[in-house]
Amino acid sequence: MRKKKRNIIGNVSLWLAIPIFLVLSGLFTVGRAEIYGNFTYSTDGSSVTITKYTGSEANVSIPGFIRGTPVTSIGVESFYGCASLNSVAIPDNVNEIEGWAFDSCTSLRSVTIPNNVTNIGKLAFFGCSSLSNVIIGNRVISIGQEAFELTSLKSITIPASVTTIEAWAFQSCILLRSVCFEGNAPTTPYYQFNNDEKVTLFYLAGTTGWGPTFAGRPTALWIKPLPYQEWAQSTGLLDKYPAASGDMDDPDQDGMINYQEWQAGTDPTNPNSALKFELKPRLADLEDRDKTPLNPGEFALYFQTMPYRQYDIQSATSLGGTWQTEVTVTTTNTQKRILVYKGLDKALYRAVLVP
Repeated sequence: MRKKKRNIIGNVSLWLAIPIFLVLSGLFTVGRAEIYGNFTYSTDGSSVTITKYTGSEANVSIPGFIRGTPVTSIGVESFYGCASLNSVAIPDNVNEIEGWAFDSCTSLRSVTIPNNVTNIGKLAFFGCSSLSNVIIGNRVISIGQEAFELTSLKSITIPASVTTIEAWAFQSCILLRSVCFEGNAPTTPYYQFNNDEKVTLFYLAGTTGWGPTFAGRPTALWIKPLPYQEWAQSTGLLDKYPAASGDMDDPDQDGMINYQEWQAGTDPTNPNSALKFELKPRLADLEDRDKTPLNPGEFALYFQTMPYRQYDIQSATSLGGTWQTEVTVTTTNTQKRILVYKGLDKALYRAVLVP
Protein backbone atom coordinates (compact mmCIF):
# COMPACT_ATOMS: atom_id res chain seq x y z
CA MET A 1 0.00 0.00 0.00
CA ARG A 2 2.78 2.42 0.82
CA LYS A 3 4.49 1.76 -2.51
CA LYS A 4 1.28 2.33 -4.45
CA LYS A 5 0.70 5.61 -2.69
CA ARG A 6 4.17 6.84 -3.57
CA ASN A 7 3.56 6.00 -7.23
CA ILE A 8 0.33 7.96 -7.28
CA ILE A 9 1.99 10.99 -5.77
CA GLY A 10 4.82 10.70 -8.26
CA ASN A 11 2.42 10.50 -11.17
CA VAL A 12 0.54 13.55 -10.00
CA SER A 13 3.77 15.52 -9.67
CA LEU A 14 4.81 14.57 -13.19
CA TRP A 15 1.44 15.54 -14.61
CA LEU A 16 1.59 18.98 -12.93
CA ALA A 17 5.09 19.70 -14.21
CA ILE A 18 4.08 19.57 -17.89
CA PRO A 19 1.71 22.59 -18.03
CA ILE A 20 3.99 24.66 -15.78
CA PHE A 21 6.86 24.09 -18.20
CA LEU A 22 4.69 25.06 -21.17
CA VAL A 23 3.51 28.29 -19.56
CA LEU A 24 7.01 29.37 -18.62
CA SER A 25 8.29 28.50 -22.07
CA GLY A 26 5.65 30.78 -23.58
CA LEU A 27 6.61 33.66 -21.29
CA PHE A 28 10.24 33.52 -22.27
CA THR A 29 9.41 34.06 -25.96
CA VAL A 30 8.06 37.59 -25.19
CA GLY A 31 10.43 40.60 -25.02
CA ARG A 32 13.39 38.77 -26.53
CA ALA A 33 16.54 40.84 -27.11
CA GLU A 34 17.40 41.66 -30.72
CA ILE A 35 20.01 43.82 -32.48
CA TYR A 36 19.34 46.39 -35.21
CA GLY A 37 22.40 48.38 -36.23
CA ASN A 38 23.71 50.10 -33.10
CA PHE A 39 20.50 49.44 -31.18
CA THR A 40 19.64 46.56 -28.93
CA TYR A 41 15.90 46.22 -28.48
CA SER A 42 13.13 44.03 -27.16
CA THR A 43 9.75 43.44 -28.76
CA ASP A 44 6.46 41.77 -27.94
CA GLY A 45 5.54 41.63 -31.62
CA SER A 46 3.43 44.81 -31.61
CA SER A 47 5.90 47.39 -30.24
CA VAL A 48 9.62 47.88 -29.74
CA THR A 49 11.57 49.16 -26.74
CA ILE A 50 15.11 50.40 -27.30
CA THR A 51 17.17 48.82 -24.51
CA LYS A 52 20.71 49.86 -25.44
CA TYR A 53 22.58 52.09 -27.85
CA THR A 54 26.07 50.79 -28.61
CA GLY A 55 27.34 53.34 -31.14
CA SER A 56 29.50 56.42 -30.71
CA GLU A 57 27.96 58.89 -33.18
CA ALA A 58 27.46 62.50 -32.09
CA ASN A 59 24.07 62.89 -33.79
CA VAL A 60 21.71 59.95 -33.49
CA SER A 61 18.30 59.32 -35.07
CA ILE A 62 16.35 56.60 -33.31
CA PRO A 63 14.43 54.56 -35.92
CA GLY A 64 10.66 54.93 -35.94
CA PHE A 65 10.18 51.30 -36.97
CA ILE A 66 12.36 48.24 -36.61
CA ARG A 67 11.54 45.40 -38.97
CA GLY A 68 8.06 46.84 -39.46
CA THR A 69 7.27 47.23 -35.74
CA PRO A 70 6.91 50.73 -34.21
CA VAL A 71 9.42 51.93 -31.63
CA THR A 72 7.29 53.10 -28.70
CA SER A 73 9.68 53.31 -25.75
CA ILE A 74 13.22 54.47 -24.94
CA GLY A 75 14.12 51.97 -22.24
CA VAL A 76 15.83 52.18 -18.88
CA GLU A 77 19.49 53.27 -19.17
CA SER A 78 19.37 52.75 -22.93
CA PHE A 79 21.72 55.69 -23.63
CA TYR A 80 23.27 55.86 -20.18
CA GLY A 81 26.71 57.50 -20.18
CA CYS A 82 26.91 58.03 -23.97
CA ALA A 83 29.47 60.82 -23.64
CA SER A 84 29.78 61.37 -27.40
CA LEU A 85 26.05 62.00 -27.93
CA ASN A 86 25.42 65.60 -29.01
CA SER A 87 21.84 65.45 -30.30
CA VAL A 88 19.16 62.78 -30.58
CA ALA A 89 16.06 62.63 -32.77
CA ILE A 90 13.24 60.71 -31.08
CA PRO A 91 10.57 59.32 -33.44
CA ASP A 92 6.92 60.31 -33.15
CA ASN A 93 5.85 56.75 -32.26
CA VAL A 94 7.58 56.93 -28.88
CA ASN A 95 5.17 57.34 -25.97
CA GLU A 96 7.54 56.89 -23.02
CA ILE A 97 11.08 57.83 -22.08
CA GLU A 98 11.93 55.53 -19.21
CA GLY A 99 14.11 56.17 -16.18
CA TRP A 100 17.81 56.91 -16.63
CA ALA A 101 17.34 56.72 -20.42
CA PHE A 102 19.84 59.52 -21.17
CA ASP A 103 21.45 59.77 -17.76
CA SER A 104 24.98 61.25 -17.82
CA CYS A 105 25.06 61.99 -21.55
CA THR A 106 27.36 64.90 -20.82
CA SER A 107 27.64 66.22 -24.40
CA LEU A 108 23.92 66.13 -25.18
CA ARG A 109 22.87 69.70 -26.03
CA SER A 110 19.40 69.57 -27.51
CA VAL A 111 16.38 67.27 -27.49
CA THR A 112 12.80 67.48 -28.72
CA ILE A 113 10.35 65.22 -26.93
CA PRO A 114 7.63 64.26 -29.42
CA ASN A 115 3.93 64.83 -28.85
CA ASN A 116 3.04 61.17 -28.22
CA VAL A 117 5.25 60.92 -25.14
CA THR A 118 3.17 60.98 -21.95
CA ASN A 119 5.81 60.18 -19.34
CA ILE A 120 9.39 61.34 -18.82
CA GLY A 121 10.90 58.91 -16.34
CA LYS A 122 13.00 59.30 -13.23
CA LEU A 123 16.49 60.73 -13.89
CA ALA A 124 15.80 60.52 -17.63
CA PHE A 125 18.19 63.40 -18.44
CA PHE A 126 19.99 63.61 -15.10
CA GLY A 127 23.53 64.89 -15.32
CA CYS A 128 23.29 65.96 -18.98
CA SER A 129 25.50 68.90 -18.13
CA SER A 130 25.51 70.40 -21.65
CA LEU A 131 21.76 70.13 -22.21
CA SER A 132 20.50 73.68 -22.81
CA ASN A 133 17.53 73.24 -25.15
CA VAL A 134 14.54 70.98 -24.46
CA ILE A 135 11.16 71.08 -26.20
CA ILE A 136 8.50 69.05 -24.37
CA GLY A 137 5.62 67.62 -26.41
CA ASN A 138 2.07 68.64 -25.62
CA ARG A 139 0.88 65.24 -24.31
CA VAL A 140 3.41 64.79 -21.52
CA ILE A 141 1.52 64.25 -18.27
CA SER A 142 4.32 63.51 -15.83
CA ILE A 143 7.95 64.63 -15.44
CA GLY A 144 9.80 62.21 -13.21
CA GLN A 145 11.98 62.66 -10.17
CA GLU A 146 15.32 64.36 -10.94
CA ALA A 147 14.52 64.13 -14.66
CA PHE A 148 16.45 67.29 -15.62
CA GLU A 149 18.68 67.72 -12.58
CA LEU A 150 22.16 69.15 -13.21
CA THR A 151 21.44 70.25 -16.78
CA SER A 152 22.31 73.62 -18.38
CA LEU A 153 18.77 74.69 -19.13
CA LYS A 154 18.21 78.45 -19.13
CA SER A 155 14.52 78.36 -19.96
CA ILE A 156 11.88 75.74 -20.62
CA THR A 157 8.18 75.70 -21.47
CA ILE A 158 5.91 73.23 -19.64
CA PRO A 159 2.85 72.32 -21.74
CA ALA A 160 -0.66 72.44 -20.29
CA SER A 161 -0.86 68.63 -20.37
CA VAL A 162 1.63 68.28 -17.49
CA THR A 163 -0.19 67.61 -14.21
CA THR A 164 2.66 66.21 -12.14
CA ILE A 165 6.29 67.23 -11.73
CA GLU A 166 8.04 64.99 -9.25
CA ALA A 167 10.67 65.81 -6.65
CA TRP A 168 13.92 67.50 -7.67
CA ALA A 169 13.01 67.38 -11.37
CA PHE A 170 14.91 70.63 -12.06
CA GLN A 171 17.21 70.68 -9.05
CA SER A 172 20.62 72.35 -9.41
CA CYS A 173 19.92 73.80 -12.85
CA ILE A 174 21.91 76.85 -11.81
CA LEU A 175 21.54 78.61 -15.18
CA LEU A 176 17.75 78.26 -15.20
CA ARG A 177 16.06 81.66 -15.40
CA SER A 178 12.51 81.04 -16.59
CA VAL A 179 10.01 78.19 -16.54
CA CYS A 180 6.89 79.05 -18.55
CA PHE A 181 3.75 77.08 -17.68
CA GLU A 182 1.01 76.92 -20.32
CA GLY A 183 -1.56 75.35 -17.98
CA ASN A 184 -2.70 75.16 -14.38
CA ALA A 185 -0.19 74.71 -11.58
CA PRO A 186 0.92 71.04 -11.51
CA THR A 187 1.20 68.83 -8.47
CA THR A 188 4.78 69.27 -7.30
CA PRO A 189 6.82 69.20 -4.09
CA TYR A 190 8.17 72.38 -2.52
CA TYR A 191 11.76 71.39 -3.29
CA GLN A 192 11.20 71.06 -7.03
CA PHE A 193 13.66 73.84 -7.93
CA ASN A 194 16.29 73.42 -5.21
CA ASN A 195 19.45 75.47 -5.88
CA ASP A 196 17.82 77.27 -8.83
CA GLU A 197 18.29 80.62 -7.17
CA LYS A 198 17.56 82.84 -10.20
CA VAL A 199 14.53 81.12 -11.68
CA THR A 200 11.11 82.75 -12.09
CA LEU A 201 8.02 80.70 -12.86
CA PHE A 202 5.71 82.28 -15.43
CA TYR A 203 2.01 81.47 -15.80
CA LEU A 204 -0.71 82.52 -18.23
CA ALA A 205 -3.72 84.64 -17.31
CA GLY A 206 -6.78 82.47 -16.64
CA THR A 207 -4.85 79.47 -15.32
CA THR A 208 -5.28 78.34 -11.70
CA GLY A 209 -3.21 77.30 -8.70
CA TRP A 210 -0.66 80.11 -8.82
CA GLY A 211 0.31 82.54 -6.08
CA PRO A 212 3.17 85.00 -5.51
CA THR A 213 5.43 81.95 -5.18
CA PHE A 214 5.18 78.35 -6.28
CA ALA A 215 7.39 75.46 -5.20
CA GLY A 216 9.46 77.99 -3.29
CA ARG A 217 10.19 80.23 -6.27
CA PRO A 218 8.72 83.60 -7.37
CA THR A 219 6.04 83.70 -10.03
CA ALA A 220 5.04 86.30 -12.61
CA LEU A 221 2.34 86.68 -15.21
CA TRP A 222 3.45 85.44 -18.62
CA ILE A 223 2.59 87.71 -21.52
CA LYS A 224 2.83 85.34 -24.46
CA PRO A 225 3.97 87.10 -27.64
CA LEU A 226 1.59 87.18 -30.58
CA PRO A 227 2.60 85.42 -33.79
CA TYR A 228 4.72 87.79 -35.89
CA GLN A 229 2.02 88.72 -38.42
CA GLU A 230 -0.57 89.41 -35.71
CA TRP A 231 1.96 91.50 -33.80
CA ALA A 232 2.85 93.48 -36.96
CA GLN A 233 -0.83 94.20 -37.49
CA SER A 234 -1.52 95.14 -33.86
CA THR A 235 1.41 97.61 -33.69
CA GLY A 236 0.43 99.38 -36.90
CA LEU A 237 3.60 98.21 -38.62
CA LEU A 238 1.76 96.75 -41.61
CA ASP A 239 -0.30 99.90 -42.12
CA LYS A 240 2.47 102.46 -41.55
CA TYR A 241 5.38 100.64 -43.22
CA PRO A 242 3.88 98.04 -45.59
CA ALA A 243 7.10 97.88 -47.63
CA ALA A 244 9.32 97.53 -44.55
CA SER A 245 7.35 95.13 -42.39
CA GLY A 246 9.60 92.10 -42.83
CA ASP A 247 11.36 90.68 -39.80
CA MET A 248 14.78 91.97 -40.97
CA ASP A 249 13.60 95.54 -41.65
CA ASP A 250 14.12 98.53 -39.35
CA PRO A 251 11.61 101.16 -40.52
CA ASP A 252 11.90 103.43 -37.45
CA GLN A 253 15.73 103.42 -37.69
CA ASP A 254 16.28 102.79 -33.98
CA GLY A 255 18.90 100.07 -34.50
CA MET A 256 16.52 97.19 -33.76
CA ILE A 257 15.14 95.13 -36.63
CA ASN A 258 11.47 94.21 -36.53
CA TYR A 259 12.26 90.70 -35.34
CA GLN A 260 14.12 92.10 -32.32
CA GLU A 261 11.30 94.54 -31.61
CA TRP A 262 8.83 91.63 -31.76
CA GLN A 263 10.89 89.62 -29.28
CA ALA A 264 11.43 92.58 -26.94
CA GLY A 265 7.85 93.83 -27.10
CA THR A 266 8.87 97.32 -28.23
CA ASP A 267 7.11 99.50 -30.81
CA PRO A 268 8.61 98.99 -34.31
CA THR A 269 7.13 102.29 -35.51
CA ASN A 270 8.57 104.47 -32.73
CA PRO A 271 12.33 105.18 -32.66
CA ASN A 272 12.09 106.05 -28.95
CA SER A 273 10.80 102.57 -28.13
CA ALA A 274 13.77 100.21 -28.03
CA LEU A 275 15.55 97.85 -25.66
CA LYS A 276 18.29 100.24 -24.63
CA PHE A 277 19.65 102.08 -21.67
CA GLU A 278 18.20 105.54 -21.05
CA LEU A 279 19.96 108.55 -19.59
CA LYS A 280 17.16 109.71 -17.33
CA PRO A 281 14.45 108.12 -15.20
CA ARG A 282 10.83 108.41 -16.26
CA LEU A 283 9.25 108.63 -12.83
CA ALA A 284 5.75 107.87 -14.05
CA ASP A 285 6.99 104.60 -15.56
CA LEU A 286 9.09 103.32 -12.64
CA GLU A 287 8.07 101.12 -9.76
CA ASP A 288 8.13 102.83 -6.36
CA ARG A 289 11.15 100.79 -5.25
CA ASP A 290 13.10 102.18 -8.21
CA LYS A 291 12.51 105.78 -7.11
CA THR A 292 14.47 105.67 -3.85
CA PRO A 293 17.57 107.88 -3.45
CA LEU A 294 20.94 106.38 -4.35
CA ASN A 295 23.39 105.45 -1.62
CA PRO A 296 27.09 106.39 -1.79
CA GLY A 297 28.89 104.20 -4.33
CA GLU A 298 25.69 103.25 -6.16
CA PHE A 299 25.13 103.98 -9.84
CA ALA A 300 21.78 103.71 -11.61
CA LEU A 301 21.11 102.16 -15.01
CA TYR A 302 17.69 102.77 -16.56
CA PHE A 303 16.32 100.81 -19.50
CA GLN A 304 13.04 100.49 -21.32
CA THR A 305 11.22 97.23 -20.71
CA MET A 306 8.19 95.22 -21.62
CA PRO A 307 6.10 94.47 -18.50
CA TYR A 308 6.23 90.90 -17.22
CA ARG A 309 9.29 89.99 -19.23
CA GLN A 310 12.62 88.83 -17.85
CA TYR A 311 16.00 90.45 -18.53
CA ASP A 312 19.61 89.63 -17.77
CA ILE A 313 21.81 92.62 -16.92
CA GLN A 314 25.32 91.70 -18.00
CA SER A 315 28.70 93.35 -17.63
CA ALA A 316 32.10 93.11 -19.29
CA THR A 317 35.37 94.78 -18.39
CA SER A 318 36.34 95.61 -21.98
CA LEU A 319 35.13 95.54 -25.56
CA GLY A 320 35.32 91.97 -26.78
CA GLY A 321 35.49 90.71 -23.20
CA THR A 322 33.35 87.99 -21.67
CA TRP A 323 29.86 89.06 -20.62
CA GLN A 324 28.75 87.98 -17.15
CA THR A 325 25.21 88.17 -15.79
CA GLU A 326 25.05 90.50 -12.79
CA VAL A 327 21.33 90.15 -12.07
CA THR A 328 18.15 88.79 -13.64
CA VAL A 329 15.00 90.88 -13.22
CA THR A 330 11.33 90.47 -13.99
CA THR A 331 9.73 93.77 -14.92
CA THR A 332 6.24 95.08 -14.23
CA ASN A 333 6.43 98.62 -15.69
CA THR A 334 7.86 100.13 -18.87
CA GLN A 335 11.12 101.32 -17.32
CA LYS A 336 13.42 99.56 -14.86
CA ARG A 337 16.28 100.80 -12.68
CA ILE A 338 19.28 98.61 -11.96
CA LEU A 339 21.81 99.56 -9.29
CA VAL A 340 25.48 98.78 -9.83
CA TYR A 341 28.35 99.25 -7.43
CA LYS A 342 31.29 100.03 -9.67
CA GLY A 343 31.94 103.19 -11.56
CA LEU A 344 30.26 103.30 -14.93
CA ASP A 345 33.63 104.06 -16.47
CA LYS A 346 34.99 100.77 -15.10
CA ALA A 347 32.67 98.38 -16.95
CA LEU A 348 30.38 97.89 -19.93
CA TYR A 349 26.75 96.91 -19.41
CA ARG A 350 23.97 95.50 -21.54
CA ALA A 351 20.38 94.32 -21.06
CA VAL A 352 19.44 91.01 -22.67
CA LEU A 353 15.89 89.74 -22.99
CA VAL A 354 15.55 86.23 -21.57
CA PRO A 355 13.53 84.01 -23.97
